[in-house]
Amino acid sequence: MNDNDQRSTAAAGHDPALDVAFDWILDLKASPTDRDLRNAFEAWLAVPAHAAAYREAEEVWELTALAPRAQPSLRLPPPIRSRAGRRALPWVGAALAASIACVALPGLRLALQADYRTDPAETRAVTLPDGSTMTLDGDSAAALDDGGKTRGVDLLAGRAYFEVAKNAQRAFVVSAGEVEVTVHGTAFDVLLSEKTVSVAVAEGSVSVEAVGQGANLHPGERALVDLVTGRITTDRVAPGSIAAWREGQLIVNGATIGEIIGELRRYHRGMIILPESSFAARRVAGIFDLRDPSAALQGLARAYGGHVVALTPYILVVKAD
Repeated sequence: MNDNDQRSTAAAGHDPALDVAFDWILDLKASPTDRDLRNAFEAWLAVPAHAAAYREAEEVWELTALAPRAQPSLRLPPPIRSRAGRRALPWVGAALAASIACVALPGLRLALQADYRTDPAETRAVTLPDGSTMTLDGDSAAALDDGGKTRGVDLLAGRAYFEVAKNAQRAFVVSAGEVEVTVHGTAFDVLLSEKTVSVAVAEGSVSVEAVGQGANLHPGERALVDLVTGRITTDRVAPGSIAAWREGQLIVNGATIGEIIGELRRYHRGMIILPESSFAARRVAGIFDLRDPSAALQGLARAYGGHVVALTPYILVVKAD
């Protein structure tokens, strides 16, 4: 985005100016010699509120996972091996047993239902029979539903980004839990979690329906559907953050620590345990590097008053200080 007015109207989220500031950081790092981009940035920065947001974004950038990736000295603590260390975490055995039980049965169900599936830390782009493209995020699954008057996909787990081939006669429908997203030709991101479905539009428009409620979304807009109540809330998001995971980045503003760790679990080949609900509920901002989930987790914990205990290289526990 090189147009200053476009930035002002497109950015949104928990703090619109902070969202735009994150966009500026990414754009300037991607094109450091672009004079037009630099001039537009300086014009935007001249507003005092924008300058304050940019300083905050820079601090977040330095504190979260992109900084540890550039600093090899920031490493996870060594695994706990002593009996004393194991006694200090008496809940770990029960948590591991519960985690394994929660993963095994759903995993079997997905294996039977899914036409497309990814492992943790794997992304996969597939061309669907109608010419549309679906990119699956890590640890995600989908089943093809391409028959009758509509074409589309059932998102069974995780997240996918869709670039839909235009077809005025046959709508494209993505089903996620009890939510249906209908389009004719557009680009959008759908995230299915345990309690919610999130839909964010990059291009075109979509309609979202759930339990008798509905919302129409346009570029830079997002809908969050509560799967328990069916309630739909909408907000605006910075376009640069939509499907940033395809480039190995997670950009959040106002997400909870629990939600961020849920995202990092898609990229960690093991378990991440978060036992403290009060710490998990804290809302934060950051730019995290999904290519190094352990460093991202360490950066998140360090920035917001926590620490990571490595029981093994694959089993990580996040605790408040």
